[in-house]
Amino acid sequence: MGSGRRVYRMNSLTPLVLALLGLLIIAGFLYGRSFLTIIALQRELARIEGEIAALELRNEQLQLELERLTSPEHLEEVARRQLGLVKPGETIFYIAEPADDDGP
Repeated sequence: MGSGRRVYRMNSLTPLVLALLGLLIIAGFLYGRSFLTIIALQRELARIEGEIAALELRNEQLQLELERLTSPEHLEEVARRQLGLVKPGETIFYIAEPADDDGP
């Protein structure tokens, strides 16, 4: 008992323990990659859902604008103001502005 060295012997369980440890490391690595992929996909899904919500809101706004622009009231207003159209039996009066008499 003089040298103070210990001699470790490999028993039959050591290869099994190493194999299990290796499998745990591989499983942890694969799970970690899958976990990161899931997180990335969840972020992408949230981004896309946000885009969909914004597009649905814009679509609703455009539908309301289309309904307003195609309403009979709006069409009549445009016909009168921009095209100068009148209904049968109506008379249009134009108010003349006085001419400048500052002449040349």
